[in-house]
Amino acid sequence: MSEIYQSAITLQLNRERTKRAKLVMIHPHTKRRGLLTSMFVDKFDKSLFYYTAKDGQDELTTYLRGMVGQFAEAIEGFGGKTRAALDASNHDPAALAHALAEDLTAAGEHYGLWFDELDRMRIGEDNITFFQNLAAALPDGSQLILCTRQLPQRPWRDLLVAESTVILNDYDVPIESEEGKPLLEVYALGAGNALINGEAITSWDGALPRNLFFFFVDRPLVTRDEVFATFWPDLSVKEATNVFHVTKRKISERLDHELTSYNSGFYIPSGQMDVHYDAVEFLEAIEQASTLSDEEAFKNYRHALNLYRGDFLSGLDMDWAVERRQALKTSYAQALIALGRICKRQDRNEEALGYFLRALHETPEREDIHREVMALYVKLGRPTDAKAQYRRLAAELQADLGISPSRESRELYESIQ
Repeated sequence: MSEIYQSAITLQLNRERTKRAKLVMIHPHTKRRGLLTSMFVDKFDKSLFYYTAKDGQDELTTYLRGMVGQFAEAIEGFGGKTRAALDASNHDPAALAHALAEDLTAAGEHYGLWFDELDRMRIGEDNITFFQNLAAALPDGSQLILCTRQLPQRPWRDLLVAESTVILNDYDVPIESEEGKPLLEVYALGAGNALINGEAITSWDGALPRNLFFFFVDRPLVTRDEVFATFWPDLSVKEATNVFHVTKRKISERLDHELTSYNSGFYIPSGQMDVHYDAVEFLEAIEQASTLSDEEAFKNYRHALNLYRGDFLSGLDMDWAVERRQALKTSYAQALIALGRICKRQDRNEEALGYFLRALHETPEREDIHREVMALYVKLGRPTDAKAQYRRLAAELQADLGISPSRESRELYESIQ
């Protein structure tokens, strides 16, 4: 099939499948982004509102102020209701969404609103609430189009399961929501276990189905080639396909439901189960904490620490798991450091010291945290411990990197001497 013919089929299919969608997400790995762009340009013509995130617009409010300002340059008087909602003290995401929808509707009866490079923004529950309400508030015939340079599992998945949402790759991949779904609980922080409707899955019929299960849960958008390269790099495609389907069937038998479905070259969550995944909840708690006051952030970071029962799939040494384990371990250390700094700002120095020492256990190379510990030891009247901490720092830097402590660390040590 020629590329031109394939593109024509793709375009016609996407036009049909997105006709009634209120919210469309364009997958970052699509090879036909230009084709999809032209589809929306043709559909909305002069009523397509496009805005791309700028550096520094990592909050919803700063993003919206920049967007309204740009649209107001082309449409006189645009954005009055949105500006009023932004000037309100609470910045309610639902109110912001409805205000923007009213401003857009005043500018045109049917329109497309294109948000580009949304991954520049910190995406949390408030932002997802905003997009959900904005899509719902659009008049019939209008669409919200979202583009990101990456598509992580959460929180985007909350939008993907909506009935009025489609995701476009080279074809579209709709995921429908169903009621009365069973609950799948997945706990990968630690040795790794899973429960379906409260009952633990105790037998996987071998390590391979278990490992593939966790791989699919952790990577909700993955190609067959990525699966084969991860699990069966030395097998032919035919051999890998046979083993893969047998392994996938074993997973379905354990769950009594399909974990994934195959659409447009990607294995994606089937939508047959409500999935609770501790690694995602852990990362969301940390991400949300970065936007909160110290008091609220402390609760989020503590929640993240409670979820971190151990290193990710601690007994699995496959490359993908090792890589993920290190990333999550780094996030865990960052949460400990953040808690230490909150306690330090509140003069809870003993608590701060405890968090910093735990962080160093995970990331002993963090010279700045060694200095935090030294300074706290001095503040607590323990200069001998402070000097011992410097010697540990020097020994670790020499052993791991073959370098000496920085001038800042040396000067702190000399001041203690």
